[in-house]
Amino acid sequence: ARLGGDFVIVLDKNDAGERIWDITAQDVTVAVTAGGAKVAIENGAGTLHLETGANSGSISGDVVIAGLGGLSASGSLSATFAGDDLALSGTGINVAIDGFGAITGDFAVEKSADSLLVGLNNAGADFGGITVSGGQLGLYIGQNAAGADGYALVGAASASLSGLDGLSMSATADIRINTLREAVNKTITVGGTDIAVAFDSAADVRELVITDGTLVIDGLGSISGALAISSETTTVGNVETT
Repeated sequence: ARLGGDFVIVLDKNDAGERIWDITAQDVTVAVTAGGAKVAIENGAGTLHLETGANSGSISGDVVIAGLGGLSASGSLSATFAGDDLALSGTGINVAIDGFGAITGDFAVEKSADSLLVGLNNAGADFGGITVSGGQLGLYIGQNAAGADGYALVGAASASLSGLDGLSMSATADIRINTLREAVNKTITVGGTDIAVAFDSAADVRELVITDGTLVIDGLGSISGALAISSETTTVGNVETT
């Protein structure tokens, strides 16, 4: 992680004569990176206590996702320091995906080697009249074999229709997005549940699939089945097909 800002530092010693730093931080940036992409806290403030084997503290500020075209975030994110561990988390974080919609949920970030693993719990969204709620999503941020930054997102949520008189729906929605242009096979733990972020092809996928759904039409009855709303781009040579 990277930490920068304005600091007031008080130096002391503990009972063993070891140095202790108590730090008050303002206008702080905390960032975890993967290639050219980052998840960060900006305009942050908080306190840190640095002591051998007993580091602690927290900093809170505005969440930022940068370096990924079409993916951004807003809300308040906190960085918690405990020992040598750093945890980034926040509630009600809004993640906006260009051309797809915005997802709001409880946000947690884990740094893993050269990638970032992001979990969204209790996620909800409105995709053009299809409302999803109670979702769990895994977001993998990294680089492909060509060195290009991208992300893959997979998750599931309950789905219903909104804003359509005489129509109602009860279903499960699967959300699948892959901008890395290569196959992906990662596992992200969200709220104690393992989410498989897996794509078996290099296709650029943006897909909302309604499964196990029942559509009720007032005065007519009900229809059960599946519905897929998707955008998939495949590149052959220099030609892209959507």
